[in-house]
Amino acid sequence: SLVVATMSETPTLGAYDHNSVAGDYMNKLTYSTLFRTDADLNPEPSLVDTYENVSDTEWLFHLKQGVKFHDGNELTTKDVKFFLDNIESNASAASRFVCYDTANTEIIDDYNMVVALKYPYAEGVYLMTRMYIPSSAAFESMGADKFATAPVGTGPYKMTRWDTASEIELDRFDEYWNGPAATPKLLFRVIPEASSRMIELETGGVDFA
Repeated sequence: SLVVATMSETPTLGAYDHNSVAGDYMNKLTYSTLFRTDADLNPEPSLVDTYENVSDTEWLFHLKQGVKFHDGNELTTKDVKFFLDNIESNASAASRFVCYDTANTEIIDDYNMVVALKYPYAEGVYLMTRMYIPSSAAFESMGADKFATAPVGTGPYKMTRWDTASEIELDRFDEYWNGPAATPKLLFRVIPEASSRMIELETGGVDFA
């Protein structure tokens, strides 16, 4: 296991309803995105297997098959469409993803869909490196507030405990589509004071600060 001291706590573990750096760290561990960045910060497919730019404002996406959420359900285009449909109702997400045309985004089948833009936009694919796709079934079952404290994604770790203003514990997700992570458990301790974080590091209370 690895114990990490963090200066601040995420306000939520939701997929799109914040602009928090701490929240983004948690999102990267618990969710997967349609695209990710390579070592040179160029976007490359992640949950997307292959894709085609069929027009100036449309992409045809073929999703990876067999990707599992933490609850055992399989990722499909319904989950991606669910994310896109919900960002317009959230002020934070709507401002970041304003270029996407959700009304004209279409599902073809479980693994193929057309994602539309409102206008040609060169950074459209890059923005998808910030699209953390949640389980639509879990979200609809749990409701937004509960889901924001116990997210269900397809990332390498699943959330097991959140003691507000104290600790967040994540366990390795052994069915992670890109192979299990090397570290079985991550514990994030919220320690706002820099001097306190340093003492914890020096005395072995945390492994990383």
